[in-house]
Amino acid sequence: MNLADLSGTVNVDTKSKPGMVIGAYLQAPFTDRTFFHPEIQYSARGSQYERPRRVDNTYITEETKVKLNYLNIVPLCVKVYFSEVPAKQGLSPGYQAPEGAQ
Repeated sequence: MNLADLSGTVNVDTKSKPGMVIGAYLQAPFTDRTFFHPEIQYSARGSQYERPRRVDNTYITEETKVKLNYLNIVPLCVKVYFSEVPAKQGLSPGYQAPEGAQ
């Protein structure tokens, strides 16, 4: 589960919006102690907030939900085992799928 909270220049209190995380990985050996270790992960992130808005001399509360979907290739690593403890190094490219606020 992913609990994301977005903040920025909007002067409102944002609340976390729970999201799903799912993924898979592969471990392909180079040698008996060195492996290529790619992963892929889908992550739903977002936030929600309420703010007052004036309509015809009356203030109403407007709720906004922001939903962001990410596809991450996290990470593209080389994994080396030193005795029983592995060390990993690599890149972590990601792509934000197009979607907007509701």
